[in-house]
Amino acid sequence: ESANCFAAHPGLDSFYPSSEVRDKAQPSFNTEHIRYKAEMGRDVPNDVEKRTYNYKKAKKLYPDGIVPDDDPILSYYRWYWKGGDGTSSYLNAQIRPWRGFCEREERIYSTWAPAVRCPPIWWGLSSDVLRQWVYAVPDAMNVGGPTEELFAMAEGCPGQKVFAQTQIIVYRHSAAPIEERNVEPVPAWLEKYPNLQFVSIPPDALQEAAWTMFAKPVSGCSFYGLGCLEAPEEGVYEEKRGYKPTNPETATMMRNLNWNVLRPLGPAMLKIGRDKPTVAVLESFTTCAMGGQHCWGWCAPCVSLLQRARLDPRVIYEESILRGGLRDVKVLYAPSCEFLTPSIIAKIKEFQSNGGVLVADEKLTPALHADINLPVVMLPKVAKIDLPKEVGDALGHSLGTTKEQRRTIEDKRAKLEMCSMLRQGLIGKYAPKLDSDDPEIVTYLRGWRNVNYAVVINDKRTFGNYIGQWGLVQEKGLPNEGKVMLMDEKSSVKHVYELSRGGEMAFVRERDRIVLPVRFNTNDGRIFAFLSQKIEKVEVSSSEIRPGEEFEVLVRVVDENDEPIHAVLPLELHVYDAAGDELDGAGFIAAEDGIAKVRMLANLDDAKGGYRLVAKDRASGIVVEKK
Repeated sequence: ESANCFAAHPGLDSFYPSSEVRDKAQPSFNTEHIRYKAEMGRDVPNDVEKRTYNYKKAKKLYPDGIVPDDDPILSYYRWYWKGGDGTSSYLNAQIRPWRGFCEREERIYSTWAPAVRCPPIWWGLSSDVLRQWVYAVPDAMNVGGPTEELFAMAEGCPGQKVFAQTQIIVYRHSAAPIEERNVEPVPAWLEKYPNLQFVSIPPDALQEAAWTMFAKPVSGCSFYGLGCLEAPEEGVYEEKRGYKPTNPETATMMRNLNWNVLRPLGPAMLKIGRDKPTVAVLESFTTCAMGGQHCWGWCAPCVSLLQRARLDPRVIYEESILRGGLRDVKVLYAPSCEFLTPSIIAKIKEFQSNGGVLVADEKLTPALHADINLPVVMLPKVAKIDLPKEVGDALGHSLGTTKEQRRTIEDKRAKLEMCSMLRQGLIGKYAPKLDSDDPEIVTYLRGWRNVNYAVVINDKRTFGNYIGQWGLVQEKGLPNEGKVMLMDEKSSVKHVYELSRGGEMAFVRERDRIVLPVRFNTNDGRIFAFLSQKIEKVEVSSSEIRPGEEFEVLVRVVDENDEPIHAVLPLELHVYDAAGDELDGAGFIAAEDGIAKVRMLANLDDAKGGYRLVAKDRASGIVVEKK
């Protein structure tokens, strides 16, 4: 009935069948045990109680960390989380009636969030899009981890798309605890809303989070928390639980990101993919089912760790490994993998015997031996843990004015040291194709055919005067500069263009790699295209334009030989009538292989006197106009 009523509405783009139904789901054992026996031919184990097995019991049952593939306990949890709880059939039943309408109304899609707030296992959801609500505070780079988990989850449903999403709201307890109000200087929002539970995301945190989402080959970027951007009507939200705009600069940043990054570059980035993974982070369902460490979609610190090591990691599930998912992987990071099945252990040993590098920590099951050992990356915030006295004394007040700030700085310093430790261990074993000389200059490699693109983000930050006084969040971006390096063994790269701001970039060649200097004023991002051709000119033309009729505009970006540039390039196209009024249907577009074709509709009431076409190539900055 809902589909029949609303599917044809022009304002409807997508729908949620429901949301958050898995966040606190628990086995009910009402009729579950009957279905389990009917489907699996065995009884539910007696000591299975909650979402996962008891960790202490698991350590006693499997002291070597090896859990049989058909283990009764593991089998039950695998059944439960793959659909035995009824969630996938419940959601798919809601999606199914819309499918007929969606085929007629292609703009409508079904979406599900939070899609990875569950164990790392494919669970049969058939929605068109997966999303995850991710918090950029205290660490904006955290947005990339759950986004990679979405890609891992979508592997279980070929064709499923991924949307990244950043929360504009910030949980007060994670940034500016209500009970801690003695801070200097006192921000204006604290005096106005002393008991507010949510505050606006800091502008620079929003900026880095948006760039981190944009660095991934997602099908969309979304944001949640309109109340933290603009003031709602008085009385709409109660003070304690409502959303309030506590930082006016956040709305300004959102506007700038929308019009200077997401909209102009989005059409091109949608066409630019990425290579198969060479570095992967294993999220083990077996470990999770046995009560071991798992992030449940809230954060993925191990992904962020490898990203700061400029390794551009992907998340991989055990199911993908069994399907041959390690075929292209060169480095596998298996954090806190205490429990694994013999089939997964065999696959990892085979991976190592073929030259693959296994990175792990002290929690790794003794059935495997890591090639590189790292400290355990814990999920709780290190900022809440007291440093040893000697470390605190050594840091002194030069790093921060409060104990909490010094803890936060030490936490990030420790992570950067782990990055250095990992890179040292990889010398002679693996080198990333795209790299930088600074762990706070983070690199993401994208590609289209044989053309390489680099998304580069500055992660250098400090405390500010909005929520930084509490010492839990480094909210302000800092200037930074360094070098970005791209392997180019065939010396095919002749020109480098910056797509985010426009213009050709100077670079030097060191043996088989390109070295590109980069400079940042804050923690924003850059997108570089590495081309074999120089952009010499832009051409724009159209078929005859008649009021009320369709016409086609052609834009060509070419080299000195009039050959189209072999790349995907962001363009801007505008068509104006004789009175200067702009026609709908153009705007931000992308050229593929140097060519862009756009079909438009002229209005019956366009001013007479001809039309004016204006095209801009954002890579070179060339603007061309034709009447």
